[in-house]
Amino acid sequence: MPAILGSIFAYLGIGVVSTAGLYVLVQSLVTTAQSTWSGVDAHILAYLSLAGIPEGLSLVTGAYLTSVTVQGLKAIRFLS
Repeated sequence: MPAILGSIFAYLGIGVVSTAGLYVLVQSLVTTAQSTWSGVDAHILAYLSLAGIPEGLSLVTGAYLTSVTVQGLKAIRFLS
């Protein structure tokens, strides 16, 4: 039983480290995008917000992070 727990913790550790690294990368991209968008006129930002662009970007980013995490867990054969 301790061997199984050790392997589970090892798999989770690898997943957490790779996900944390990817999160830092995505957070850096979000910060860059925010600083780039700060120069855009307020009216344009209001129209983009009404169109749901911020929520759409959030969904895409979250889906990408989830996809990479699942692929990483499959690569180490944690998930079938």
